[in-house]
Amino acid sequence: GYLIEVATGQSLSSYVEEEVLGPLALTSTTMDFANRDETNFVTPYFRSGVPFPLYWMDSYAEGGILSTNEDMARYLLNMMQGASGASTTLFSAAQYDLLFAELLTERITTTNFAQNHGFFWYMSEVRLMHGGNLFGISTHLELARDGSVGYVLLTNLDASTSDQTQQAYIEFFTRASEAINKYMAAVSQ
Repeated sequence: GYLIEVATGQSLSSYVEEEVLGPLALTSTTMDFANRDETNFVTPYFRSGVPFPLYWMDSYAEGGILSTNEDMARYLLNMMQGASGASTTLFSAAQYDLLFAELLTERITTTNFAQNHGFFWYMSEVRLMHGGNLFGISTHLELARDGSVGYVLLTNLDASTSDQTQQAYIEFFTRASEAINKYMAAVSQ
């Protein structure tokens, strides 16, 4: 984020708005906390029945995007098109290829998490994935390496606050992702 600001002379949020959000028509997405539309927010939860107060990022440039399901679907669609070679909206075809390229030496990552990593993405043999957690929020975005199918899973439960909430999230995520991946495998055949 700092390098972008130095190189462009813009704030990271204005650069992202101009170079990513605008071209993808993500009109309900922002990095500018002061410019947020709270009518589209969910309540983030610490644990069942205990909401987090409204807060902003605790780690500059890592995450910090406020978005809606619809805008995340548009983003996912562009990533799917980029993976299949059908988009030049954000990058050239060669840059999308680089975005999804495996960058680590074989077997350097634990296979229960991912088999390799690229820029922004971690990956298996057949999937490209990205996810994250903040206080009260857990996210996961996944698409087939060929861009044929994908999904976004957004939850308002923090998977890192306690053993109980982490276990509940892991059980939910496992059931949801297994069902979605089974569906994705069926429709891509």
